[in-house]
Amino acid sequence: MASEANGARIPLTMQRYAPDVLFPDIRTKLLSFDTHPWPTWRVSVAENVVLVAETFVAKDTADTVLRWRFEGQTMPVHLKVRPLLSGRDYHATHHENPALSFDASADGGRVHWQPYADLPVIEASTNGHYEHSPDWYRNFCYTRERERGMDFTEDLATPGVFTFQLAHGEADVRERFLAPLNAHLDRFGLDHLCEVADGDAPHTPGGTPFQAWSLAELLRIEKLIGVS
Repeated sequence: MASEANGARIPLTMQRYAPDVLFPDIRTKLLSFDTHPWPTWRVSVAENVVLVAETFVAKDTADTVLRWRFEGQTMPVHLKVRPLLSGRDYHATHHENPALSFDASADGGRVHWQPYADLPVIEASTNGHYEHSPDWYRNFCYTRERERGMDFTEDLATPGVFTFQLAHGEADVRERFLAPLNAHLDRFGLDHLCEVADGDAPHTPGGTPFQAWSLAELLRIEKLIGVS
């Protein structure tokens, strides 16, 4: 993962490769890491400009949410994100092989991959642009497995690259997720949201429009994503 600003490429993550190489080394740029309320990294990308990366996994569904945003000052940035895929359980490691399929299908803001026919499809829902660019990243080094005397190297497949216009990211989030909810505020109950809605389009509202928790959830989401 890296950002591109003013013609310069700024790495945002680093990996350990065998035999024991950290690359790219971003330790001088990494300002902090916290696990509350979920894993959050703060990285310096320019003077007085901090990029925040967050990840959250829903235990019940295994959905993984990734988010990148500026903290304080902003700047025009192209964020490049490469997903790394495998096809194994947690007792094994994955290695380059010709059986893996890099094929991708795109449908609007969704991209699907199925590296192996006997494994579930992987879906990415995104407000970025996907470019298919398959490759292998080899020789990841896992120090804990090495200490245990187990296989400690792994190869991961990357099917392509997502590009985001990060300077406009929060506006995109508001337009995509919050604008439809805000549009209901003056339709069925003044400054309120209906309790439920149909799951299928056109998502007809139902239930009572005057439930405090419905409006509170909208306010909570706006606070969470930093939209005022």
